[in-house]
Amino acid sequence: MPDSAFVKGEAYCPACGQCELTHLRCQWGVLPRPGSEYALGDKVAWLRDSSGSIVPPYVLVGVGPNNFHWNCGDPQVENVILFDLEIYANDGQIECATCHAHFVALVAVVRDGVFREIRSLDDAEVNRILGASRGTANIVIIRDDGSYWPREDWFDKAIEYRPSTAREGEPASASQAAGEWATVRRLIPEEEARMPIDRAIAAFRRGEQPEETCAFCQGAIQVDGGPPGGPYTFVVFTCPCKMSAGFFKGM
Repeated sequence: MPDSAFVKGEAYCPACGQCELTHLRCQWGVLPRPGSEYALGDKVAWLRDSSGSIVPPYVLVGVGPNNFHWNCGDPQVENVILFDLEIYANDGQIECATCHAHFVALVAVVRDGVFREIRSLDDAEVNRILGASRGTANIVIIRDDGSYWPREDWFDKAIEYRPSTAREGEPASASQAAGEWATVRRLIPEEEARMPIDRAIAAFRRGEQPEETCAFCQGAIQVDGGPPGGPYTFVVFTCPCKMSAGFFKGM
């Protein structure tokens, strides 16, 4: 599961106006965000170094044993639309439990560096915001004139690694850097092992039968639960060796 920040608020169905979702998971500011989730009205938090300066974006920094953080996006940008990583614009659609209308994306809106609202979007609104960048951008800058700039260059952007002992322009000792990089290498396989579950959940949300296999036992990932559609959908994904597991909860 990608590093992310959770935002709590109420998102309403575009058709009937009923509240359908209360959380989203997005990428902006320090990731993963330490502590509690954002509430509407909270300022975006940014990772800072020991001097109080904001760490450059897309640089992974060790801040403790097995503890790594990085900044996503540009702290100079204060007005953005952030697409939810679960209900993404190119990953199927969700049905409103009240009126059965469909929406295809959930977004958080940041204005003046503050989380202001979360909104559910129908297909037409997603196209208006993303245009030709649909599927290749999940962060959209709101320009001063109100127009949109989908940042394709920030989509799945590579992250540089910097040991926690290194300051700007000052390398860490070889032994300390080697130790921290060994931890990063150990975490990478864990993330890669998680990917088949994420792909299986994405396929399920699109109404497709998942065809992923476990990264450990190579057995088929199995789905335990019914198709999405009701407000209390809860589906478990697992494999024969039980080393791969995940769940989908929602409408």
